Amino acid sequence: MKKIKSVFICLALVCLYATCASSPIQEAVNEPNTEQTVPVSTALAPTPAPTPTPTPVPVQDPAPDGFVRINGGTFTMGSPANEVGRSGQESQFQVTLNSYYMAINPVTVGEFRQFVNATGYQTEAERGVLFSGGLVWTVDNAGTIGAEIISNTNWRNPNFTQGENHPVVMVSWFDVIEYCNWLSIQNGFVPAYTVNGTNVTWNRNANGYRLPTEAEWEYACRAGTTTAYNTGSSINTNQANYDNTLRRTTPVGNYTANRWGLYDMHGNVSEWCWDWNGDYPNSAQNNPVGAASGDTRIFRGGNWFFNANGIRSGSRGNSAPVLRMQTIGFRLVRSIISTTSATELTTTAPQNPTITIVNNTGYTAHYVYLTETTSNTWGQDRLRSDQVLRNGESVSIQLPHPINNVNQYDFRLVDSDGDVYDKINITVSANSRIEFTMSDIKLPIITVVNNTGQTIFAVFVLEPGVDTADNSISSNISNGQSVSLQLPKYLGNVNQYHILIADTNNNFYIKANVNVRDNNRIVFTMNDRIDSN
Repeated sequence: MKKIKSVFICLALVCLYATCASSPIQEAVNEPNTEQTVPVSTALAPTPAPTPTPTPVPVQDPAPDGFVRINGGTFTMGSPANEVGRSGQESQFQVTLNSYYMAINPVTVGEFRQFVNATGYQTEAERGVLFSGGLVWTVDNAGTIGAEIISNTNWRNPNFTQGENHPVVMVSWFDVIEYCNWLSIQNGFVPAYTVNGTNVTWNRNANGYRLPTEAEWEYACRAGTTTAYNTGSSINTNQANYDNTLRRTTPVGNYTANRWGLYDMHGNVSEWCWDWNGDYPNSAQNNPVGAASGDTRIFRGGNWFFNANGIRSGSRGNSAPVLRMQTIGFRLVRSIISTTSATELTTTAPQNPTITIVNNTGYTAHYVYLTETTSNTWGQDRLRSDQVLRNGESVSIQLPHPINNVNQYDFRLVDSDGDVYDKINITVSANSRIEFTMSDIKLPIITVVNNTGQTIFAVFVLEPGVDTADNSISSNISNGQSVSLQLPKYLGNVNQYHILIADTNNNFYIKANVNVRDNNRIVFTMNDRIDSN
């Protein structure tokens, strides 16, 4: 667990991720004016915006269950210059949109759980992408806003209690893309996204589930209003969950819907959008999709932690897409595509190649991953995790997207004991056969933390019942410091090991019967010292 007083200092870690992804991320999280608390009662009525083209109230039919049809129209996006809490990135411009379907609620914990149970998917928080866990907001006794990365937080445990009908949080933008594509396939729709490592492209002709654009989100939130909130020029905590009043999420649909039947458009959770963050254009736009590229993705709506300024209809937030927070969730939309167009898309979509995975490791496998060799990140392209693959078995898998003329891929298999096997720099073509054996196992890495008060010069890993420590590791570790060590050999199918360290005064310390697995963290203190007598 790493305590960080300022969220901006905390998220300097995102720059490290940017280096690995070859895309510098300069600004990890921009919270929309949450530092300034303005009483709702003092909110000023905005200067009247340019008169938009009249837009009819959407009707639900023939929208799918759980969605409403948002009829297309023209509106003024952004906020007037004198709106309380307005930021500099909210300049007004006219937007015209096509019709689309939008979910009446954010995606819930229960709905996300169905995805995980069906696929075995692990979120980026669970896999430790960039850092382990997620970001938790804090407020100290002086009222200073900060943030803390807590390693065991994720969508299952966002550091507060949630029910199945609460909006899911602690999901990265990339996690959300995976959910959208899975749900599209489950319902026989053409997936909206093609995922290639950390590069995601959107097929705007697809009829599958997707994130709203920022313009679609604001248009639906306003529901024909031009005031700071869809409730009028002010809002209170009887109308939305915000200002850290309840210190957590509430069940979806707990507050009154806006006039178009959408719940929680203000507060509860911020909602990921498709768009890269960027300045608004200076001219009218038709169906805008945001900046062509960028470092951070937009989220909208504010959340349970933000104050009234941050949950306005025009308020904008943005975050590195890899980041996951206890305040960000998502809501689904679908483009309205004619039946003929959808059929054409289905029949003309390119066939993704099929490969065969063979498990000859001696153990039962649970997960298989694919990633481009150059992407330096695992898990965006999980191939298979819905059933076990026993030793000696093979399975044919259709890749989740076309190979895109990339020759080299890395494969990873994870067995039932949590051990990892890697096949690196494999040339992939249709009908490729990828065989995993014991020789592909990844040597475990452990982290030894020295809190003994002495300097450590050696670390030993012993199997129970074995007297010799022939796999010692030499490494000077000062008091208060830690070191990550790759073990010199595979340890076999033994769960419990003894970890022994020696300090420069020839004192020994032991941690007995430790489960040694990749990324295991072992902390030694003076209490672990072995009595020389």
